Amino acid sequence: MKGKILYFVIAVSLACLLPTVIGRSFRFNPSAYDTSFYDTYADYELSAVELQNPEITRDIQDVSPEAISAAAAEAKARQEDLLPCQWEIFFEEELAALNAEKGRDVWTYFPTYAEAPYNSFAILMQIVEAEAGTEDLTGKILVANVILNRIEAGFGDTVREIVFAPTQFDPVTNGSFYTAVPSDETREAVYLAITGENPSQGALYFCTYYKGYGYFSSWATEVVAHGGHVFFK
Repeated sequence: MKGKILYFVIAVSLACLLPTVIGRSFRFNPSAYDTSFYDTYADYELSAVELQNPEITRDIQDVSPEAISAAAAEAKARQEDLLPCQWEIFFEEELAALNAEKGRDVWTYFPTYAEAPYNSFAILMQIVEAEAGTEDLTGKILVANVILNRIEAGFGDTVREIVFAPTQFDPVTNGSFYTAVPSDETREAVYLAITGENPSQGALYFCTYYKGYGYFSSWATEVVAHGGHVFFK
């Protein structure tokens, strides 16, 4: 009799444990599976943490194409944040060619306009100093942004084309562009602008409150006001 009772208790215990064991066997551990199927839904796989951490488990029915696509888009955005700004690549190529002649690293030497009048970095430093030499760091970055924004908008293909376009920048017209001496802060501002710092909100024009404001405000949209300048697009 006691033996039958013991067998009965063991049988009941196993019956209670069986659903738990079966349920766990159907939990999805991404690290234990071939994850190539994710490419069916997106170019980027899910977060490496989620895919590789063996402690992370989810119900397999929760892994929908929509969830995968959303996670993949987030991963792609994170990766793109780490990619070099297009302007950084463009300027780096120019500086690399120039600095190769002097045996310097790409970003360790910034030429002046007098040394390299066709170098985009030198021209950009010169116009920023001439236009915003008395502005703070952000004010200088904003002016550099306008030059680069204009290239993106199709005003010209190079910094030189933008800066030397007829009647576009007063310092070029009145000659102060050629006598400007870029400060260390101007060099920093240009470097920050070409490596992605852009608070300009797409501005394509700028002026002061006492010169040009009435003209630009009559047809363009004011997007930023900083220091002595107002920026429009």
